[in-house]
Amino acid sequence: MRRARWLLLAAISLIVFAVGSTYYGRLMRMAKDAPAPVEPLKSGIDATAQGWHYRKDDDTKRGPNGEPCPVVEVTAKSFSQVQQPASYQLEGVGLKLFHDCGAKFDQVTSAKASFDISSGVLYSEGEVEILKGLVPDQAPGNRLVKIVSSGVYFETKTGKVYTDKAAAFTF
Repeated sequence: MRRARWLLLAAISLIVFAVGSTYYGRLMRMAKDAPAPVEPLKSGIDATAQGWHYRKDDDTKRGPNGEPCPVVEVTAKSFSQVQQPASYQLEGVGLKLFHDCGAKFDQVTSAKASFDISSGVLYSEGEVEILKGLVPDQAPGNRLVKIVSSGVYFETKTGKVYTDKAAAFTF
């Protein structure tokens, strides 16, 4: 019986050592494989995103398949929400304004734009390209109107687009 005590103590010690070394090994592996910490947002920025997307549908109107009619769809490669003044800063902007319950749309593209939340106005200082009368899932036809300008405002509440700078039209 006295020999069994030492054997029991050795077995317990061996089990404690094995569990401790396994725990330590996994702890070190988890520390090595942990993702890099996220860098903090700059001061004055509430949120950022890559591959941002926004879509608004009109629930009062229905398409041929019973789905709500699309009104506007906005995509941006990068997005940041600024605290003061409350606005969104967008880069790589694509805007689709739908007509006839999504049967046609106008496509607006710009490198950068800012959206003032309180007034509902999207503004782009740089070059803006507008293609009118596109049809989803079809190549642009001959009757396409292309407008290129800068300093363009888009009022989200009324759907009006305007600028006080020169614009070039291609028919």
